[in-house]
Amino acid sequence: MKRNRVSHIPFIVCTILAIITLLPSSSRAQATGTVIYSFGSGSTDGIGPHAGLVSDAAHNFYGTTDFGGAAGKGTVFQLTPTATGWTETVLYSFTGGADGANPNFAGVILDKAGNLYGTTYYGGTPSAACTIGCGVVFELSPTSSGWQETVLHAFNNNDGAAASGGLIFDPAGNLYGATGLGGPNTTGVIFKLTPSSAGTWTESVLYDFPVTPKSSVNPWSVAMDSTGNLYGTAVIGGAYGFGSVFKLVPNSTGGWTKSTIHSFIGGKESGFSRTRLTFDSAGNIYGMTSGQPGGAGSGAVFKLVPTSAGGWKSVVLHTFTGGKDGGNPSYDQLIFDSAGNLYGTTLRGGNLNTCSGYGCGVVFKLTPTANGEWRETVLHTFFGNRKTGGNPNGVIMDTTGILRGTADVGGANGAGVVFQITP
Repeated sequence: MKRNRVSHIPFIVCTILAIITLLPSSSRAQATGTVIYSFGSGSTDGIGPHAGLVSDAAHNFYGTTDFGGAAGKGTVFQLTPTATGWTETVLYSFTGGADGANPNFAGVILDKAGNLYGTTYYGGTPSAACTIGCGVVFELSPTSSGWQETVLHAFNNNDGAAASGGLIFDPAGNLYGATGLGGPNTTGVIFKLTPSSAGTWTESVLYDFPVTPKSSVNPWSVAMDSTGNLYGTAVIGGAYGFGSVFKLVPNSTGGWTKSTIHSFIGGKESGFSRTRLTFDSAGNIYGMTSGQPGGAGSGAVFKLVPTSAGGWKSVVLHTFTGGKDGGNPSYDQLIFDSAGNLYGTTLRGGNLNTCSGYGCGVVFKLTPTANGEWRETVLHTFFGNRKTGGNPNGVIMDTTGILRGTADVGGANGAGVVFQITP
C-alpha cells in the first residue's frame, strides 16, 4: 500500500500542474472592500458621483457629483479623515445658471495652492445652440468664509460644448481639456486656457474635429507627454468606425498639428474609448476601450508602443468578457503601482445577478508576466447594494496600497458611494 501511494505522487503532481495550466488568464482574488461614505444622506448632499477622486497632501479626497446639492445640479465635495471615519463636506453646489451645472464625468484637479479646477456639462451662458448653457470651466478657491467659485470660461458652442473628460495642467500652469460637442462642426474640440497676470483666463481652440470620411469625432479627454504633445481618444469614427487615438503636436506657426496614431478595429480590441490615456516611463500609452453592442464587445485594455519607423503598435492586454472579469470599463484612467501593475474599474460585469443582469462592475488589477502577457485579477466585485455600491468610476492609490474610488449607485441611500479597497 505504501508503494502504491508513492507511485501515484507523480500522477497527482502532473494533474495539479495541468489544472493550473488550464486556469483562465483572469483570476478572482477578492480584496476587502468597504463603503466609507454613502451619498444622498441629506437634502443638499450630492447624488451620482460619476467621476473619480483626487487627494491632497493631508489625505483629503475631492470629487464631484452630477446631481444633488442645494439646487439639484451637482456638487463638488471633500472627504476628510477623522478618528472615527470620514466626514463629507459639500464645497460647492451648482445652481444651473452662470456658474454651471452637472459636472457629469469630469472630476476636479488640484493646483499647488490647493485650488480646485473642473468643468460642467451644462450651465454658463444660454444661447440658441445651448438653451441651458454649453458648460463652463470653473475654479474653486478656499477662503475664510468657505469655498468661492470663479468661472474661468463659459463655452458658447462655437468654441466647444459639453466637456466631460476633465482637465490637465502643463508645467506653465495652462489648462487643457476636450469637449465632446460644439466647435465649427459640432463634433468637439481640444481647448487651452491661458492665465494672465490680471487673473483672467483666455480660451483658445487648439483643434476642432472635421467631418470627413473616416474622420474621428467626439473627443473625450487629453493627456500630455513629457515633451508637451497632447494625446487623446475620439469616441467614434476613425478608419473602422470604432474611434481612435490621436496626437496633437505644436507646430512652427503657433498652431497644432493633429495625427491619428491608431484606429480601433473592434473585435478583441473592442472600441469607443472614453478614458484618459496613461503613459509609462518608456513612453508607451495605456488606455481602455469602453465597448458597446455592434461589434465592439465589452471593452478592452490596450497598450500603444512606439515603433522605430515612427508609428505605433497596438497590443491588447485584456479583453473583457462582460462576465466575472468585468465589462465596459469606466470613464476614468488606468493607474500604475510602483511594481508596474495596472489598476482600473469596469461599470458592468462581475456578478451578473445584479444590476438588471449586466453586473454592477469590478475593480481589476493587470499584472505583467514573464512571457509578455498580462494577467487580470478581480480585486473586488460590486453588487449595487448598500454595502458595496455599484458602477465604479476609477480608483486612486495611496502610499500603503489602499485603493479608493466612487461608484454611481447603491450605498445606504441608493445615491452612490465612496469605497475603499484594502489589499
